[in-house]
This record gives sequence, structure tokens and C-alpha cells, in this order.
Amino acid sequence: LAMYKKLMDEQKAKSAKRGFVILLTAAATGLASALLIYLAKPNASGQHPLMDYLPAGAIVFSLFMILKSKFAKIMSALYFAACMVLLVYPGLAGYALDPANQALGKTFVINLIIYAAAVAMCAVTFIRLFTNKDIEEYYTYKPNKGSRRK
Repeated sequence: LAMYKKLMDEQKAKSAKRGFVILLTAAATGLASALLIYLAKPNASGQHPLMDYLPAGAIVFSLFMILKSKFAKIMSALYFAACMVLLVYPGLAGYALDPANQALGKTFVINLIIYAAAVAMCAVTFIRLFTNKDIEEYYTYKPNKGSRRK
């Protein structure tokens, strides 16, 4: 029984290490979405004022999710879900429907692609945080110190 517990603890430790690596890629995806939001932001005329804070928030929550805390995971996931929604409605839809932006031609299409990529990256970050079992193991794993009997 002790050998089984030790084996299970080793498997959980490996899973937690994989989860940390996957979490780092999710954080990098979040940072990349912040860059894309920042690139698209100055080109969008008449956008919602809240959009100015999305890149800074994406940076903060991308770094915040690395903390080994369930609260950090949940708050980061909620931020990226909200960011995704804000990028779709006031961001992407508002930009695409504005006639002044449609007259830009090639720049209009490039900005639409940037917005769509930012939405996709926020979605990937959100989905990874909630569905990956290795990331979940990273947040919940506590090394077994072992009990000594005398």
C-alpha cells in the first residue's frame, strides 16, 4: 500500500510539472493576446473606453495565473472570458460595423484579423485554464511528505 501511494504521488508530481509548463504556455498566449489587443486598439475609432484597459489587464492576469492559488486561476479565467466577450461586442462588432473604419480598405481587413486573433487567444487561455487536468493538478498538488512511524 505504501508503494502504491508513493507511485501515485510521483504520478501526481509529474502531472503537476506538466501542468506548470502548460500553464506557462497559457500565460504566453495571454501575453500575446495583450499585444494583439494593444496593436488593434489605436486603429479602432469610436471604441468603448473600457477597451483601453484590456491589454494591461491581460498582462496582469497572465502573470497572476502563475501563482499557485485557486483564486488566481479562477480570477484569470474570468478575466479572459470577460476580455473575450468585450473583444467580440464592443471591439470586433463595433469596429466592423463602423463605416469610417470600412473605408480604410486593406488596414480594415488587417485589423479585423488582429481582433479575431486576440479573441481566439483569449478563448484558448480561458479554455485551457478550465479544462486541462494537468493545470488542475498543478493548482491542487501538495507533495506528500510521508508519515514516519516509530
